[in-house]
Amino acid sequence: AAAAAAGGAAGELGDVGQHAFAHMTGDQDTRRLEVLKGRTREETVEMEKQRMYQRLQRRARTEDMSDMARLRALYTSGVDFMGRPVVVFVGRHFPASTVDIEKAISYFIHVLHPVVDKDYVVVYFHTLSAGENHPELSMLRQMYDLVDNRYRKHLRSFYIVHPTFWSKV
Repeated sequence: AAAAAAGGAAGELGDVGQHAFAHMTGDQDTRRLEVLKGRTREETVEMEKQRMYQRLQRRARTEDMSDMARLRALYTSGVDFMGRPVVVFVGRHFPASTVDIEKAISYFIHVLHPVVDKDYVVVYFHTLSAGENHPELSMLRQMYDLVDNRYRKHLRSFYIVHPTFWSKV
């Protein structure tokens, strides 16, 4: 009986950190309701990402983004030799340690939304960037996961100017 209890406890401990609540993503009640409606966890997570993307896209359209534009950290800058729009990200102008992450992602959507329906190029200037200019990897991952497939599908090149170890990660 003690072995069975120990095996049961080990089985339960194997699930520690695997439950959605441990990841603190989304509204767990809504997710559970979706599961009860017959949707899989993956479908529910995808729906939550879509809702978040739509909310940030709506924020990008309605909110004043002039303070983000003044930073000159992210902007479009003409086209490359193949006629593809070039999006420039200047790392040293991005105040990663103090910026509102949701607003930064909304601004990212605001700048890229007009160009993502066709091929485009991103040039990241890491020149003279300091630690406070480096966005958290979790933020970059969140942006990558959040945006719809058009952003990934039409990105043809991503150039890094003056890379360091951090920017190569």
